[in-house]
Amino acid sequence: MTNTEAPSQCFIYPALPDDQNLLAAFGALTIVHGWLEYELRMMIKTLSGVDLKTVIEATSFQGVSETRERVKKLARKRFGEGSDLIKIQSFLERARKLSESRNEFIHSLWCNDLDVGLVLISSDHSATPIPTKDEINKISNDIDVLIKEIRKERLEGFIAEAVK
Repeated sequence: MTNTEAPSQCFIYPALPDDQNLLAAFGALTIVHGWLEYELRMMIKTLSGVDLKTVIEATSFQGVSETRERVKKLARKRFGEGSDLIKIQSFLERARKLSESRNEFIHSLWCNDLDVGLVLISSDHSATPIPTKDEINKISNDIDVLIKEIRKERLEGFIAEAVK
């Protein structure tokens, strides 16, 4: 039931879903994405050798895209152009895609279209049905998996070996 044209402004109004499980999933997505941002900051700490307090202060108002870019620069400096850099770039690209998916939900207008029901209006004014709890949970789970992979490599894997 995707409506590809924006509903008329006269026929939409702000709305929250009644489904408490959907809202809980949305809240969990927001929290787990915060942990992804934190893990990327920990990558800066590990790759730069700077203490935690300084890294947090230096990155506290930095957007996640800027954080990813800084990780990439530090990784290139630390690893050169080899396979380890490519692995980190893969982590960063996965993080970018997951952040983009999360941002589609966060930055879209949640509203009720009188013709089709609850929809998201995106920045290009297209309307799509609101996501399901399962769709939101999948993104949260994918973020969690990525966080664990990055942390493992940072603390005991190829990244840890490189910074010894």
